[in-house]
Amino acid sequence: MNVSIDQMVDVAEDLVKFSASAMDIYRLAGDEEAGMPDLVSSVEADPNFSMSVLRIANSAAYLRGEPTVSIAQAIMRIGRKELGQMAFAAACMEGMEVLEGDLLHLKSLWRDGMMIGGIARELSAVAPTVREYSFAAGMLHSIGTMVLSSQIPDKMTEALNMSLDFDLPLHLAEEEVIGFSNAALGGAMARRWNFPEPLAMAIEFQYAPENAPEHKDIVAVMAIASLMMEQALEIDDFDQNRNELDQMLDKLDIRAKFEMANLDTDSICRKLKDGDQEAA
Repeated sequence: MNVSIDQMVDVAEDLVKFSASAMDIYRLAGDEEAGMPDLVSSVEADPNFSMSVLRIANSAAYLRGEPTVSIAQAIMRIGRKELGQMAFAAACMEGMEVLEGDLLHLKSLWRDGMMIGGIARELSAVAPTVREYSFAAGMLHSIGTMVLSSQIPDKMTEALNMSLDFDLPLHLAEEEVIGFSNAALGGAMARRWNFPEPLAMAIEFQYAPENAPEHKDIVAVMAIASLMMEQALEIDDFDQNRNELDQMLDKLDIRAKFEMANLDTDSICRKLKDGDQEAA
């Protein structure tokens, strides 16, 4: 059975209900008149989000000085704008728990998303406007995969097998089998749900950042962060991934910005290998 992007977005809209508590944090974080005590109380009222905030605040991307167990200190370290976008992403991810199935392990996707977001946050030195959205974009990069895996698992299994059999990137196999990729679906979902446009762009163009018509910095940073995570985790293919990363930096004409910001991608990857996976 053929399916369309609009049909999949409709299904997601019917099934996924955003976490009310996380959305409250998102609204408070964006309210300049709301005091810090109110924001701290709102975060502390959501134990799961509180743990995520502390874990993120103590990760390599944010840690400066001693680790903290204080929600107030964690918020100050992360920043209100970034916290708000994290809460927005958490609201979405928690709502998508209804989609979990045999092909979909949300804990793994959540972990990977936080890792990508952490890398992107460090890379945001090349473009400070990216910082607000970097962690949230990492956390939400796989929303299209979640819907496809839960709603058409047979097609996704076929795409995965094609990817393995022909050494083809999964998103290209998805286009062959389903007619569109998880990134295209994710971008459509983001716009249906009124995500900030930089997040929608980062999701939609994660595999082809050079094609993004706008918000090119956040799209480029997210694509590079995703490739760097692969480089950090797939030690046996380090040289191949290193070459791919060099090619992407040149293709996106962003190498000069990396050099000006004194960003060393190898050191960031080593930091992940040395244990930042657990912190993230």
